[in-house]
Amino acid sequence: MISRLNSSKTLNLLAKGLDTASYRHRIIANNIANVDTPGFKISGVKFEDTLRRTLNGEGIRGVRTNKGHMQLGLPNYNEVMPKKYMFNDTNYRNDKNNVDIEVEMAKMAKNTVYQEACITRLNGFFSNINVAIEKGGGR
Repeated sequence: MISRLNSSKTLNLLAKGLDTASYRHRIIANNIANVDTPGFKISGVKFEDTLRRTLNGEGIRGVRTNKGHMQLGLPNYNEVMPKKYMFNDTNYRNDKNNVDIEVEMAKMAKNTVYQEACITRLNGFFSNINVAIEKGGGR
């Protein structure tokens, strides 16, 4: 049973979602903390689009038979990781800082809702497992 939990696609995707939400929170918090730092450029996190394309099987897909081989096409969903990127092409102020505090606070609120949705679904996942254990698998 435990080994099947580790290979559960739902559990793995929820864990990735929570890891991404935590990483995104740190990035947004850093953006907010640097609102008054001259020349600071905001960062963001890319994850959901790559994961969606991977799960939908979009694009070409190569099969690696060895970890040393180059990845072709979209990775397996287990290999999709959040990636940090920077917004270097915008300036909101004369000091070359591009942090818009209202936008960053809205991103933080949106990310909090995303994180809470992952937690709620994860609780439901484990609740279903608990019910199955308590009922003995229907025996």
